[in-house]
Amino acid sequence: MTKALRFALCALVCTLAALAQAQTYDVLLSQAMGASPGKERAKKLIELSQVERNNGKLREAVQFAILGSSEAEKNGLSLEMGQAFMALAEAHRAKGDLENAIGASTRATMVDGNLHSKQRTDALIQLADLYVAAGHPQKALEHLDEADRSTAASKMDRAKFFRIQTKAKSMILAPAALVTYCQSVRPEVAKGSDRNLMLDLLSTLATAQASASLNQDALTTENDVMKLAIALDKPVEAGMLQQHGRAEPADGQERGGTAGLRKGLDHGGRRAFAASQHVDKRSERTSHYRQSGRREPLH
Repeated sequence: MTKALRFALCALVCTLAALAQAQTYDVLLSQAMGASPGKERAKKLIELSQVERNNGKLREAVQFAILGSSEAEKNGLSLEMGQAFMALAEAHRAKGDLENAIGASTRATMVDGNLHSKQRTDALIQLADLYVAAGHPQKALEHLDEADRSTAASKMDRAKFFRIQTKAKSMILAPAALVTYCQSVRPEVAKGSDRNLMLDLLSTLATAQASASLNQDALTTENDVMKLAIALDKPVEAGMLQQHGRAEPADGQERGGTAGLRKGLDHGGRRAFAASQHVDKRSERTSHYRQSGRREPLH
């Protein structure tokens, strides 16, 4: 097959794929526009945006969300308008466009008629999450505080709230202050059922304690992290890796959680850790000699 022919076939395949995608979009749009004008049509368009985003068709997801917001605005549907802007924000985020995602989410928080609704509180949390992803933790915390003071604060997803807040706090607080924060929210997190959130929190706490030279506390918390990671059927120290968004290290490399924790330990802490390791090995050796009936040699 000649190079020119291969190029022509490749171009044909791409063209056919584009036509098929366009036809699919047209079919879905036709179905949505076939719904009754107003709430039903707006909901259908929002639903299609979410479906297309989950299917990886992000351009279509953005288009359906925009159409949904227009339909809702035209018919004075405050709830659906807010939902459409939130769907638009998620579509932009999936594309990696955080600037437009933040813009859409901001509009979701400003829809008239939703100022005292759970939908606005959810939009504030979404906006805070986007600001964390964009590297603006202070703005994230401002929106979280507003969400926590809102009328519908009692109805929001507290686990999601604490997860975003912990990430934002870890980006700006000094180690000692971060330790205080983690310890202050730990009881409420423990009351919930989200053990992955607890794993995140304990990982953050252990790293902060090590950085604040609270070495024994850091080792104790690290042990809690390991126990919880095992209980959740995750790799040991997965919490440390999960907290910092790192992948599992290659074989032979030290895991990120341990590396970060050890780096934070001062000389005394490293000495205490080494001593604890030595005691464990000595205990194992003593047990071995007792079981064999031999005397342990003196050193």
